Amino acid sequence: MKTEYRCTLTLGIIFSLSFLCFFTIAGCTSKYDYIYQIAKENKEELQKVLDYYKKDSIKYKAADFLITNMAHGYPYTTTMDEYKCSIMSCTITKGVQDSLWKKIKSRQSEPLKVTKDQYIQDAQSLSAAYLINNIDEGFNTWKSTPWSNQIDFSTFCQHILPYRIQNEPISNWRKILRKKYAPYIVNIQSAEEAFILIYNKVMDEFKKGENDYPHQMDILMLDRIMKGNCMDRSLYMTSVMRALSIPAAYDYVPYWANFTSNGHSWVATSAMTLLLFLRMIDRAWSYMVL
Repeated sequence: MKTEYRCTLTLGIIFSLSFLCFFTIAGCTSKYDYIYQIAKENKEELQKVLDYYKKDSIKYKAADFLITNMAHGYPYTTTMDEYKCSIMSCTITKGVQDSLWKKIKSRQSEPLKVTKDQYIQDAQSLSAAYLINNIDEGFNTWKSTPWSNQIDFSTFCQHILPYRIQNEPISNWRKILRKKYAPYIVNIQSAEEAFILIYNKVMDEFKKGENDYPHQMDILMLDRIMKGNCMDRSLYMTSVMRALSIPAAYDYVPYWANFTSNGHSWVATSAMTLLLFLRMIDRAWSYMVL
């Protein structure tokens, strides 16, 4: 009996130690390995960002947040580049963006539908300079707002720091949108009050309608034409809010009540009160593109 007991005890210890070793070894695997596999040759650019913030623990955590959540991308064709150049360089008048697209489309042979293998992956394409600029601008605006002490680091990372919202192409939108809309919230002391002022401003300026262009425009293209459906407007408005360090999230439903088979999109904020929410819904209802 004693021999059996010793044998069982020994086997139990061996099993426990083996189990512990397995998870210790597994735990040594870098949490960036999956992203680095996607990044391929661009791995060095991502590592540069982490190295750049080694002596700044809070910004290092922000860089860590962005990089570990970088397993996504956006659709791309050469036609999209040509259309963007045309939009950004022309004088915007009624319907000009649609006429430009028709001309470009008529002389292109590539299919309009973008497949997954035509997506540009963020981990493979974003430079260290772009990410560092995004992080520094996000932090500088956050720390300079009167409501900075109302926003914790987790809220900042999730609802201010991200450089993109859905699958719109990458652009340098922060500084441009901040310069454009900051004058409307001078002397405002709360994120909630700033949110409703900017919300109303964008709702008044961003015209409802559909564009012939079949792909999602980037934020600066939307800023140029100031027209689109509820998704376009919500992507744009969320970016404006984040450029001003107002926590904001893009939200949507695939079907909108009993009125349409289409979905509906809107912008939400963690600073939202019930009254603010009701006012937003009231305005969104009158704006919604069916």
